Amino acid sequence: MLLTFVLFQNCAKSPHAMLSQVEVEDAASAGEVILDLPESSPEDDGESETQVGSGPISPALPATALEGNLIKNGNFERYFEGPQIANWQTWGACTTPVKLDGNAKFDSKALHMHDASTTAACGMISDEVSVTPGSYNLEVSAYVNGTRNNATAYVLFFNHGTEIFRKSYAVPGGVNRWNSVKIPVAAPAGSTHAKILLYSSITSVMRVNYDGIALYRNIQEPLEKIYYVSLKGAGNKTGSTIGNAAPYLSTTFWNAAKAQLASKPVRVIFAAEEYNIVSSGERLTFANWGHPTNRLTLEGTTAHGTVFRHSSLSTSDPGWIFSFVNSQN
Repeated sequence: MLLTFVLFQNCAKSPHAMLSQVEVEDAASAGEVILDLPESSPEDDGESETQVGSGPISPALPATALEGNLIKNGNFERYFEGPQIANWQTWGACTTPVKLDGNAKFDSKALHMHDASTTAACGMISDEVSVTPGSYNLEVSAYVNGTRNNATAYVLFFNHGTEIFRKSYAVPGGVNRWNSVKIPVAAPAGSTHAKILLYSSITSVMRVNYDGIALYRNIQEPLEKIYYVSLKGAGNKTGSTIGNAAPYLSTTFWNAAKAQLASKPVRVIFAAEEYNIVSSGERLTFANWGHPTNRLTLEGTTAHGTVFRHSSLSTSDPGWIFSFVNSQN
């Protein structure tokens, strides 16, 4: 790294109050400091002791999160009236009834499909669900009874009722055991709806249980915004690159970084310089910072290159390098 440091905001109550210099370096490797600040409680006066942890640098790549399952009754726990399975319809020419079965992967029921015909295909198709073009994950679990045929699931995409794309996915076959797959699926341009078809082909003769049918939309989280700062600034001082580093005490810069934190994670990289705090005006103060999910990261450019030192101000000065008030990370 560098920038690993410890903050003592209530030094009058701390055994470390006599420290006049704080310089903590990670001698092993480059790393980062992540401001891990607890949310203030109603009893907290905003001046409690805060310690900043350090850890390895994570690449600035987009992460993905999953929304809830779009497929209704994907675990087959519900009926309509009588034997009709809620949110699913028989597809093709099933010669034997499709039913629910107690041999389940999840919860207490699974879909049981017996395809006894060598001349007709059989399947169950889900109600349509709303989608948009983009990335999805398909999950299917299947238990093939007594044969080594693969179970099959199709994803069908529609544009306002007109099918525009379909693709099949095999759940690897096995004798009398559950197998599960998680498969990335891309909804093409123009997609407005999708359905899942659980399928046995015309020539297949098989008994299969299906369970845990799910379609999740991948939500791409925003890339973090990276800024650069130095003692006096450089170039155009916007913070866009190390050659255009913003002055680390620039109020304009920190206001812009704070505004960015509302929509994405922010990483501020300090140039490899020695930041010697000799007056209270050279101390960085973070007041009312934070976001429930977007993290603020402060980082040095090279190991042992970014150093913060504190020169004693006075016997009454608590010796802070950074001040955090009513902030969280």
